[in-house]
Amino acid sequence: MKDGELKDFLLYVGKNTVCSELTRKINDEVRKVIDDQSGRRFYMLLEEKLRDAQNIGESRGVKRGVKLGREQELVNNIDNLVLNMPCSLEHACRLLGSSVEEYYAAKGVDQQAVGK
Repeated sequence: MKDGELKDFLLYVGKNTVCSELTRKINDEVRKVIDDQSGRRFYMLLEEKLRDAQNIGESRGVKRGVKLGREQELVNNIDNLVLNMPCSLEHACRLLGSSVEEYYAAKGVDQQAVGK
């Protein structure tokens, strides 16, 4: 499958848009299945499962994004305290209700490598 065909296929799957010979052929086959009563039930269940999978994926992506955002905010706040206030990393972490371990984990740095 070429890149253009893949793009057309994904557009067809996502928005049911027929935009090429490939998607027209796929659409014709889908129509045959939909017109058959047992095929119609199967197709509707398949569509529902695809929507559910997409919603689950989006939900997981949002949760991951929120988690990464919170971690980055924690790192930024601690870094700002250490840079702008006369305090140690440990003290800055405590002020923000965190620990040095959480700071390094959020920063993506191995605490052992830093030398605790």
